[in-house]
Amino acid sequence: MPLMGVWGCPSEPPTPFEPQVDAGEVFQPTQDAGALSPTPKHDAGSPPFVTDAGPSLSLSDEDGGGVWDAGLSSDNLCESCVRSVLYPEDWAPDTTYEGGLFLHDFSYAGYHQSEKDVPQNHETLDVFDVTDHGADNTGANDSSLAIQQAIDAASSNGGGLIFFPSGEYRCENNLLITHSNIVLRGHSLQDTKLFFTRSNNSSDASIRFRGTLTEGNDHLLLINGENRSHEVFIADASELQVGDDILVGWSITTPFIQEHGMTEFWNSNNNFPSVDLWRPFFRRVITSIDETPENTFRIGLDVPLRYPAKIRDAASLRKVSGHLLEVGIENLKLSNAIDTNAAWAADRVHLIEMHQVKNAWINHIKSTTSPEGPSSFHLQSSGILVKQSKNVTVAHSDLMKAQNRGAGGNGYLYEVMQSNEILFRDSRGIAGRHNFIQNWDFGTSGVVFLRTESAEGQTINSATLGVGTTAYSEFHHALAMANLIDDSFASDGWAAVNRRFYSSGAGTCATQTVFWNLRGDPGESGFGSNALLSFQHGMGYVIGTQHLDVQVSIPVVDITGRSSLSAPEDHSELIDEGENLYPPSLFEDQLTRRIGNTD
Repeated sequence: MPLMGVWGCPSEPPTPFEPQVDAGEVFQPTQDAGALSPTPKHDAGSPPFVTDAGPSLSLSDEDGGGVWDAGLSSDNLCESCVRSVLYPEDWAPDTTYEGGLFLHDFSYAGYHQSEKDVPQNHETLDVFDVTDHGADNTGANDSSLAIQQAIDAASSNGGGLIFFPSGEYRCENNLLITHSNIVLRGHSLQDTKLFFTRSNNSSDASIRFRGTLTEGNDHLLLINGENRSHEVFIADASELQVGDDILVGWSITTPFIQEHGMTEFWNSNNNFPSVDLWRPFFRRVITSIDETPENTFRIGLDVPLRYPAKIRDAASLRKVSGHLLEVGIENLKLSNAIDTNAAWAADRVHLIEMHQVKNAWINHIKSTTSPEGPSSFHLQSSGILVKQSKNVTVAHSDLMKAQNRGAGGNGYLYEVMQSNEILFRDSRGIAGRHNFIQNWDFGTSGVVFLRTESAEGQTINSATLGVGTTAYSEFHHALAMANLIDDSFASDGWAAVNRRFYSSGAGTCATQTVFWNLRGDPGESGFGSNALLSFQHGMGYVIGTQHLDVQVSIPVVDITGRSSLSAPEDHSELIDEGENLYPPSLFEDQLTRRIGNTD
């Protein structure tokens, strides 16, 4: 299996753009009337800036690992390098092209919007050594109570570093973190291991970080919030102040459902969860509050809207509080594999869950075998879940070998749900079901998958079956908006389609999402492998691919229904020419434009 590395073009500056195969017409930019104001142009010729979450991750050959580099993309350009027609040197976030085509600014994803590195040392935190609380680092005795006592002591202290000296720790119960400024850190990825032996109930997590969000009053928008705008307007801002966290959302009304052609799928007969309910779509911070001459209030937002917020649907904003802040887990091998029958008796069991957190991280985590489970598996069901959160970085991690890969939400190695501006970077998902996945209900947007590797995804519907059908990383439910798969590898595949009646009427699952510089494995020839399916609502984008079966053309007859109601056909260019695409990472180049190269 190929290992993930760094792809890009060396040496010379790029040649002027010339139309390529599938590149279509070269569009002239126009200013978007919905944007705030023309944004100053930046020079895209400077080297891509990388906010590094830490040193390169080296994985031993044990458990299927290898050695790969999570470092910088190439600084220079080659003579054959080509830019997308939608991303010229003078690209700006408010630029729209003929036909309404545009690329979102994805650079806000990650811990502190990737303006800060994920913390590497924690000198300001008091250290709580778990062995001081009675944890056994030989793996012979249950350490879960001692570890939880260390967590609780740090919580009472206002925060702390929960330190695991080298060794193995047996945990017969799950761990819970409910306070900010708590970091779980192993001595090193190579010599510190936790294994969980509990037969979990459905929707449990071995390690759970849990905030408690509280929503304030509803402030109806006075005019439609425009896509890519940094502002909304309300009548009364007396309860709000700069720095507040807010939710911007709207009700899933009949007109909204009809507008998306989803009457057949988004309805109560399918147990669809959101009909006639208000749903938060965007998680933002107030940057300014200005009274207008009309005695209304302009509310400035730190991150642009990623879809129109319409007063037709009672679009509004609500103040929200109660996130866990500055929490993390790092430098640990983890497993929760158990008896095979027990693993198949529960659904949606995760190794790590981050629920209602902000500015948090998961860094240098590797799944591994457990003495309590079959030697061929690492995870009971699923890996990492980020839910109802924002600005989380998951980096330099390696998850693989799920026991339960059947229906009911299992085998999801990296899962994001109802969250904004999450960054999954430099990480591998191997031998899950859907290795990287957006899931369940509205409200996921601005998520970036940067230099990820997905392989051996399979649906296996019985504990006794050793093989199954190829399953893709995918957008799984209810219109995920404006997400980016960037400079990544998938020998199984990626999908953004209309899933119709599946998963309680998931329907069309993506819009305005970009597949940028995605590669397959030329040595993989299995049925359904190396696939990229993009049938998005409105417009989606496939830009620069290699060794992939790209499907964007809408057939006259589609017996699967996955392309139904997805017209117009998604924009595609540089198909099978991704090796020439510049920049190799859209996210990193956009980050450079927004905050500058700080090297």
